[in-house]
Amino acid sequence: MDLRREELADYAAILAVHRQAFEREGEALLVDRLARDQVDRMSLVAAIDSSIVGHVLFSEAQLIFDSQSISVGALGPIGVLHTHRRRGVAAALIRHGLGLCWQRGWPAVIVLGDPAYYGRFGFKRADAWAIRCELDVPPEAFMIAFAGEPIHGPAIARYHRAFASV
Repeated sequence: MDLRREELADYAAILAVHRQAFEREGEALLVDRLARDQVDRMSLVAAIDSSIVGHVLFSEAQLIFDSQSISVGALGPIGVLHTHRRRGVAAALIRHGLGLCWQRGWPAVIVLGDPAYYGRFGFKRADAWAIRCELDVPPEAFMIAFAGEPIHGPAIARYHRAFASV
């Protein structure tokens, strides 16, 4: 399996991965909107025999404190073709992507998802550090991983406005 940054020629395959993985348009539209809005992002693909079988997007988000804000990464969406699930594709994309996020200088990455799944990558409930999500999501589903020392709130995590429509 080849893990690499997205290339322009991959774009249609990336959207197709999300459409098939989620069986709806929402995640593909989110990927497209973040690209069109030129959001600072890192887009990675997993390819097998030159075919795109998985994709993950890390985009810039903000942690808003009383007097400042800091840029962090936001993991998602992540999609894998049905025929390649349970083969470690998503895990490889997440691990590789987190390493690149830390190299990029993002001090943390946030995610909305299943705590049992994302916990194995170092994500923990963000409310343990007094960080909450501005989106209406259950607190156990909003998690954060840190590159180094934890960041303590109170703070509100703000995703790009396109996330509100998924």
